[in-house]
Amino acid sequence: MKTPPFLKDFIDLFFPRLCPVCQRALNRNEENICTTCLHRLPRTGYHLDPLSPMAQLFLGKVPIEKCAAFFFFSTPSDARQLIHHIKYHGGKQCGFTLGKIYANELLHSGFFDDINALVPVPLHPAKLRRRGYNQSEWIARGIEQVTGIEVCTE
Repeated sequence: MKTPPFLKDFIDLFFPRLCPVCQRALNRNEENICTTCLHRLPRTGYHLDPLSPMAQLFLGKVPIEKCAAFFFFSTPSDARQLIHHIKYHGGKQCGFTLGKIYANELLHSGFFDDINALVPVPLHPAKLRRRGYNQSEWIARGIEQVTGIEVCTE
């Protein structure tokens, strides 16, 4: 059963949902990250370039068909703050949301054509126990929800 909007607003009054980047209270239509911070993330556009700098890192090392990165990561930056929230501060729902957003951005580019499965980067068992979840899997689950492409974790 879905929570009625008036009840969500009442809960937000006492326990506001905050953007992990700017700490501003999220609006009703914002999911885990505010619109301003989401739009400020420096997109890579790597999904449009089969010879992107990211793809070139893999040349001669690992056979890959396609690779992409949502945004550039630098320190200090909003992107770093967001990734640290997802990895180290229980932000798995934020990872799920980012997966959905990125999948929607790539959906009509043809990037997902001929992709049969999503395989999240595995975590070392000790890290998985300590963290309680694999952030890559949560991002992949967000992509799965939009694309219908199955996430394979084994």
